[in-house]
Amino acid sequence: MRRSGGYTLIEVLVALVLLAVVLQIAYGFLAGSLDAEESLRRRLAVEQTADGLRDILLADLDLVALPQSEEEARKLKSPPLRLLRDEQGVAELQIAVRRDAAAMGTASGAEPLPLVYRLREGSRGERLLVREGRWAETAARGLATLDLECRRGGRWQPWTVDEGLKMPSVPPALRLVIVFTDGTRVTRTLLVAGSIEL
Repeated sequence: MRRSGGYTLIEVLVALVLLAVVLQIAYGFLAGSLDAEESLRRRLAVEQTADGLRDILLADLDLVALPQSEEEARKLKSPPLRLLRDEQGVAELQIAVRRDAAAMGTASGAEPLPLVYRLREGSRGERLLVREGRWAETAARGLATLDLECRRGGRWQPWTVDEGLKMPSVPPALRLVIVFTDGTRVTRTLLVAGSIEL
């Protein structure tokens, strides 16, 4: 007996099952590659944020207006360097930076420009690091904590600024420790040029 030109129900069901298996495998590969791409994109954003923050902080710390003598220190209205900490790390960093009088259009010997870095909540509930000076700008987004460490006794320890000192200093090397809201922890080393003797 000869078959007519159609397929049986069993053949169609087997073909559909095989097609479903192949599609499931292809979906698994596609979802895995999309997850890997998203993970890489997040990691690159974290690295770029850390590098940018390191560069901004380093530029400001290189220009900190530290007094060169005790007489100059007595003339200062406020300390050139102030670091406030909480249980998570740096809560606020205040830096007075030297200003180029000619570029600023002011008389020589102009007062240093105060800059303040502080963590705060953004409008969308994310944590922002804001840098306030002549105007406020967002230096970094998505931070959970931020800390600055210096090397003491062969170990990295939280950096503290003794406000009782008449002539504070910036360590030649600082380590920036950032923990992002997704739990990613990144460190960057800052080599402060004004503190390094060549």
